[in-house]
Amino acid sequence: MNKWKETNNMNYYYRESDGRILGSVWHYAFSKSCYQSKIFTEEFPYTDHCEKHLGAYIDDRFARAAVEKYWMNKENLLEME
Repeated sequence: MNKWKETNNMNYYYRESDGRILGSVWHYAFSKSCYQSKIFTEEFPYTDHCEKHLGAYIDDRFARAAVEKYWMNKENLLEME
């Protein structure tokens, strides 16, 4: 199960079983109405290409929903090699 951890600067979406951070939401320092969200892919080794920005949102609820939707879709996807 995945949960949110709230801090003063950012909100983190993490997997409860192993504590891995899956995504984050934050707002710009000079704007209270513009929130950004991004996800962290599960690639190894970790590089700057592992961070994927999802977009800008007017409320943190929409930004959080985008992160949650990305991982819900990812969990429901059957990947074939």
